[in-house]
Amino acid sequence: VAVDPQWDFVVLDVGGKGGALQRGEMLINRDGRLVAKVRITRVEADYCFANVMSNWKQADVVVGDEAISREQ
Repeated sequence: VAVDPQWDFVVLDVGGKGGALQRGEMLINRDGRLVAKVRITRVEADYCFANVMSNWKQADVVVGDEAISREQ
């Protein structure tokens, strides 16, 4: 939904209603390829905030990338 590449901070359009968990991790994909892994820092009902994990960053996260639960 929103990305700040300078601070490696993202806002995802999945929240507590969609199963996002505080300190949970999600994979960020683009065109079927892993872009990054993020750790959720705050969960609201319909969206969450997450930080990109620097050791898992393959490229900058951009609007339109897909966030996938690690459990899927």
